[in-house]
Formats: sequence, structure tokens, C-alpha cells
Amino acid sequence: MDKSSHKLNLFKLIMITLAFIMSIRNLPMLAETGWAQIFYMVVAALIFLIPTALISAELATGWPSAGGVYKWIKLAFGDRAAFVGAWMLWVQMFFGMVMIGSFIAAMIAFIFKPALANNNFW
Repeated sequence: MDKSSHKLNLFKLIMITLAFIMSIRNLPMLAETGWAQIFYMVVAALIFLIPTALISAELATGWPSAGGVYKWIKLAFGDRAAFVGAWMLWVQMFFGMVMIGSFIAAMIAFIFKPALANNNFW
């Protein structure tokens, strides 16, 4: 396998960021809002996602060593700020994955036994 397939380019970074925003946990909101949600997603991409991807790509090429966000914050602000930044990312991902897991469990329950989807113990 060639090394270029392991590099994170702008397209891959934008797609990863969009995958977090347009994930299955947003399907209920998307269904409720309807087609207007597409407009909101385009605006979010233009105002937030694309600049975030460009900044991350610039930081990754400027400081390519392992460590990612932790390393970037540590170089700019020191160890304490890097710890806080990494901890915030971890907490956000932990609770985000718990919500996605509960949504998937409710979807699967609704497919096989709809009454189970409203069961709090499930």
C-alpha cells in the first residue's frame, strides 16, 4: 500500500467532519425540519465546516508529528491547555457516541418490536 493513501487531504477531512454532522443521530431532526434542513446544512458547511477543515489541514501540514489537536494546543498554549482541550474532545465524543448508540438501539428495537422502542430499560 502506498504512503499517499494514508495522508489526510482536504477532501478526506471535509468528509470526516460532515460525517459527524450529518450522522444518524440527526435523522429525527432532519425528518422534522424537512427540506429546509438542507439549506441549514449548506450554511453550516460554508460558515463552520469548511473553515474548520482548512484550519485543521493547515495545522496538520505545519506540524505533522503525531498528537493532533493535543500537540497543536500544547505547542501554542502549554500542557495545561492541551490537557483541557483533549479532555473536552474526549468528553464530547464519549457522550456523542452514547447518544448515537442509544439511537441505534431504539431504531433496531422499532424494526423488530415497536413497543420495545419506548421501553426505558431497553
